[in-house]
Amino acid sequence: MSINLYLYWQAELYPAAGVLGKQIEKVFFLIKSIPVAPLEPPAAGWDTFRGQYDVHFLLEALLAPQGKDLVLWLVSVDIGDPWHSYVFGAAGKQRAIVSTARIENLEDVCKEACHEVGHLLGLQHCRNNCCMRPSWTVRGIQNKPANLCEQCCNLLASLKGGADTD
Repeated sequence: MSINLYLYWQAELYPAAGVLGKQIEKVFFLIKSIPVAPLEPPAAGWDTFRGQYDVHFLLEALLAPQGKDLVLWLVSVDIGDPWHSYVFGAAGKQRAIVSTARIENLEDVCKEACHEVGHLLGLQHCRNNCCMRPSWTVRGIQNKPANLCEQCCNLLASLKGGADTD
């Protein structure tokens, strides 16, 4: 059994989308990443007061996939929500979004994408040295690994059928 992860990206992030898909497949071996198309954030999602895009508006703008499939959107714009001055990403309803606006390094973008995909697969935040450990700063992303800890792998196996710790 595999789960399709449909990838969208802002046009300038096309090279990063391919790397991202491969990293997600490495961490979650049941995931098959499928590049779909460039997708630009709709102007209606712009919050003039905050000077950034509303992450929840953008998530809702993504079409929900069929069955157990998932969608991930890689954007370069800054994103936030009413409770945080910014967020690196968010996930819900089979859809996730990750922003490169505050993350300079592609390896760290991949960590954040794996974190959000983990949420889509049913994983919660983890206290271990794991990509599911929450990151509130860029340093937090830099200091965590790109893979799942043993505990999260076991939990994922019980939820969905497996993940790879390598």
